[in-house]
Amino acid sequence: MFKTITLFLIYFSLGTTFIFASYDNLVADLFDYHNIKVHYPDSSNFDVFVSAKDISLSLLDLVVTGVEDTLVTYKDLSVKASQIRFSLFNNSLDFFDSVKVKKDSMSLTCDNAKITFPSVILVNGNVNFSYADYESFSEEAMYRLDENLITLLGNAVLSNQDDYFKGDKIVFDLDNESVLSGGRSKIKLSTKRFQE
Repeated sequence: MFKTITLFLIYFSLGTTFIFASYDNLVADLFDYHNIKVHYPDSSNFDVFVSAKDISLSLLDLVVTGVEDTLVTYKDLSVKASQIRFSLFNNSLDFFDSVKVKKDSMSLTCDNAKITFPSVILVNGNVNFSYADYESFSEEAMYRLDENLITLLGNAVLSNQDDYFKGDKIVFDLDNESVLSGGRSKIKLSTKRFQE
């Protein structure tokens, strides 16, 4: 019995070595036997980098899944999460559990997020946003990278020191630090700055 298990393990380990010898051998075999040319692309031209402890690819679903210590960087944006799922079909990236988005001095934490490249990040579940002296809490948010606008939705609160805005919908322009509130809203402005 021990000899059988030992021989099986040796055969299995040698068999996998021959099957998955190297990328170079695979490229050579594809060309030699099937006349297919394969080139590994230069990664310095890519905008999006994804890393995870474990990454799997489903060719049937056209989905790449990553789990544990996932990190996605896109230009000056970085997103960390417990799990990611990239759809090759619609060019979107979903993040699950303990999502942290960082861009320059802006940070955003939430339960789940979805990025549709190249311009929109949708987040939901315990959304916390901070930028400069501003902080916010909401149920959902949409961050437009191209316009540098964040729209807070569902019991949204945006505060800056003594000032705050509450509403169903708050749009915050990060470039101009201006606020637009929609729906039922409550605004409290401090008079300290007017007294100086």
